[in-house]
Amino acid sequence: MGVRKDWGSLDADFGKFNKRVELQNPADPTILNDLEYQTLQHDHGKVHSLLLSDLANWDITLGYDRVDRKEFDAPNAPDNDPHLNWIEASYTLDAKAILAPMGPFQGTAGISGLRRVEQSLGLVDLTPSYNENGVGEYLIEDLPVGKFDFTMGLRGDQDQYNIQGNNDIGIDPDNNLNSPHPVNTQTLNYSAVSAAVGGVYHITEPLAFAVNIGRGYRNPVPFELFAYGIHEGAADFLIGNPNLTPETSFDTDASLRWASTRVKAEIGIFRNYIHNYIYGVQNGQFFNTSTGQFGPTGDLPVETETQGNATVKGVDGAVNVAATDWLTLNTVYNMVRGFNNSGDPMDNTNYLPHVPADNLLVGADFHRKSLGLVAHPYIGMTERFTASQDRTNGPPVASGIPTPGYALTDLHIGGEFVVMNSRIALDVGVENLFNKGYIDYNSILKEFGIENPGRNVYMKLSVPFGR
Repeated sequence: MGVRKDWGSLDADFGKFNKRVELQNPADPTILNDLEYQTLQHDHGKVHSLLLSDLANWDITLGYDRVDRKEFDAPNAPDNDPHLNWIEASYTLDAKAILAPMGPFQGTAGISGLRRVEQSLGLVDLTPSYNENGVGEYLIEDLPVGKFDFTMGLRGDQDQYNIQGNNDIGIDPDNNLNSPHPVNTQTLNYSAVSAAVGGVYHITEPLAFAVNIGRGYRNPVPFELFAYGIHEGAADFLIGNPNLTPETSFDTDASLRWASTRVKAEIGIFRNYIHNYIYGVQNGQFFNTSTGQFGPTGDLPVETETQGNATVKGVDGAVNVAATDWLTLNTVYNMVRGFNNSGDPMDNTNYLPHVPADNLLVGADFHRKSLGLVAHPYIGMTERFTASQDRTNGPPVASGIPTPGYALTDLHIGGEFVVMNSRIALDVGVENLFNKGYIDYNSILKEFGIENPGRNVYMKLSVPFGR
C-alpha cells in the first residue's frame, strides 16, 4: 500500500510465507522414503518514504525480517519436538539524502543500520545463538565533465557479533554424536573501508564506454565460524572454522553500452580478485549416523569451511530491441568462471564450487496500445537455455557432480482494465510451460537425482486507489 503526494511518497508492504519441505538422504537414492522434513515461516515487511525538500530528497527505509525454520527428524515421535530450530529476526534502517547539486557535483550521503538476533532453540544446537549490531556510512558523488560522467563512492562498515556460549554444540545422541564442541561466550568486532571509482565516456549520442574499479569486503558470519553437526537441509555434516578472517576483494569491470530509441544493448566483462575467499569444501570424508564415526564411507559427506585466494571473472550482456511498434525482442547472456588460486592451474579440481552454468535468455513480447476493453495488452514467450556444467572441483563431493544442459519455456500475458475510473492491471504467466525435468547445478539435492520443481503458474493483480 502506498500514497503519493506533492511532498513525496510513503508506502509499506508485508509478506508472509509458510512452507513445508520434505528432506531425503537415503542410503539408496532410488528409494525416497525418509520422514525428515522442515517447516519454514518467513515474515518480511518494510516502510519506505521519500520526502522532498530544497536541500535534499530524503529516502528512508525501515525493514523487518523474521525466519522461523524447524527441522524434524522423528515426525512419528509422541512429542515431535524439532531436532533443529533457528529463529532469526532482523531490523534494518537505510537512510540516505539525495543532495541538491553543489556546483558540478551531485551526491548522495547515507547510513545503514542492522540489528539481528539469531536463536538456536531445537533439541540439537548446530550453531550458537548470537546477536549482531552493524552500521555503515557511505557517500557517493557524481561529476559530469563534458562527455565524461565520473562516479566515486566511499563506505565504512562496523559490525559486532555477541556470541552466546554453548557447551552442547556437537551433542546429538540420536545420531551417536556425544563429543561436545563447545563455543565460548565472546564478542567479535569487524570493521572495514570500501571504495569504488568509475566513469562513463559518451563516445557518440547512443554509444558509451564504462569502466569501474573497487574494493569489496565481507566478514565471516557465525554459521561459517562455529557450525558443527548434521544439516539435513544441506545433506552434509558441517564443520565451521573459527579461524576465518574477513574477505577483501579488488573488483574491475568494463562495458560498452548502446542506447537509442529502439535499441538498448550492453556487453561487459568483469574480474574480481578475492583475498581470503570463504567457501565450504567436502573433503572426501563421510559421517556414519549409525556409528557416529568419520571415515571413507557413510551417510553424509563432511563439509568444512575454509578460505583461500580466488578469482571470479566472466562476461555478461543484454539486448532489448523494439523491432516494430508491436514487437519487442530481448536477450540476456551470462558466463561466470571461478578459480581457487591456491590450486594447480592445470588441475581441473581448482574450480570454485557453486559457480552457475552458462545461461542465455531469449524472449519476444507482442503488445498493442489497446484491444477492445483491454489497454496495453501483451503476450510474450521466453526461452531460457542453460548449458551443461562440468567445471567441478572433483568428486566425490556433491558440488563435483556435473549436470546436463536444459531449456525451459515461459509464457506470460496481461493487460489493463478500467473499472470505476481505476486502471487495474492483470498479469498471468507460466514458468517451465512444458514441465520439463531438470537439475540445477547448484541444487543441494542433485546427488540424489531429485529434479528441480516443475511447472509454476502465477497471477498478479494490481489495483490502484484514489486519483
